[in-house]
Amino acid sequence: MTLPTMLPHGRDELLAWCRSVEKPQVAANLWYALGPDAEDRLRGYVYDYMHIFGADGAKSLAALATCSSPQALRSAAESAAAAGDDELVLVPTSTDPTELDRTREALGLKAVP
Repeated sequence: MTLPTMLPHGRDELLAWCRSVEKPQVAANLWYALGPDAEDRLRGYVYDYMHIFGADGAKSLAALATCSSPQALRSAAESAAAAGDDELVLVPTSTDPTELDRTREALGLKAVP
């Protein structure tokens, strides 16, 4: 059984799957926004994306989106690392290329020449 097919079954099954493999690969995705109007942009993006579940569900999920500052992004990355995540896939909520500059700055990374 693969992890995606296990998720609907609950925590106990997920833990059993993790114990059944030598080293489970753990990855997480994170929607985030930095810069001008970051909070509104993030919540708007999440609302639009999650609207497939209806307006009320999308509104509730958008309210949970809080990674809209450099400090929040650093904290999320640190929390993922502390939890043992193998990967953290950052999903910017903007097509503005300067968002990547803000991301590198927030995480203390250097630009690749």
